[in-house]
Amino acid sequence: MEGVRTQHVHGDVLVAGTGDADRASADANQLVSFFREGEPPHKESGLRVACTAERTAEGWRFDGMEVTLLWTRDH
Repeated sequence: MEGVRTQHVHGDVLVAGTGDADRASADANQLVSFFREGEPPHKESGLRVACTAERTAEGWRFDGMEVTLLWTRDH
């Protein structure tokens, strides 16, 4: 869809250790609004995001992500 942009809003973020001091997981709900510049959203989706992260010499970095589409609604 040409010119369509998205805005992602995260909520209910849960970060948990995995038992390894250099690994962690994070889960969150996400609301995504689809819009064209200067116009109100024409579509929304609800997602569940599950991530894994690893501590590196440069700090924590995500190294995996799974996104599950829960619902979508056209306006």
